[in-house]
Amino acid sequence: IIIRSRIDETAIIGNTLIRTAIRNLLDNSIVHNDNSCPEIEVEVKRRQETNRVQIKIRDNGPGIPKGERRAIVNESETPLEHISGLGLWLVKWIVDGMDGSMSIAQNSPRGTVVTLSFLAADEWDTLDDGRPAGVADGIPFPNSSMGDSEPIGTTTRTND
Repeated sequence: IIIRSRIDETAIIGNTLIRTAIRNLLDNSIVHNDNSCPEIEVEVKRRQETNRVQIKIRDNGPGIPKGERRAIVNESETPLEHISGLGLWLVKWIVDGMDGSMSIAQNSPRGTVVTLSFLAADEWDTLDDGRPAGVADGIPFPNSSMGDSEPIGTTTRTND
């Protein structure tokens, strides 16, 4: 397995559940990859023009069937278009709960690209305790499902 990463140092408004979503996407990229040399690329980039952080996970596996991609994007399943497991739904629910977005596309020449997008943490004013203003009050999560969230930064591990 080859894993490549390009990770900008940045932070998002969110909850640590994002780790579960990313772990699920990475696990899927490995477990469902039928390539003799699985390759996964992770890119985390701050988009200045939108004040959002994009997380892209690309693989060279068989791809997600078009019907499954449509079921997730349209947020509904039919007898002909449905997901074979709960993993992508879990990712979608976590992302939606963090006021994020998720897209699924085909990788070229083979595989899948899943893009997650979240509001950048420094888009918000901070409170005296360092938390983004409004997050403790449930903003940007109007349903207060993740109202106690704090910015989540990116880190890179090195073997020293």
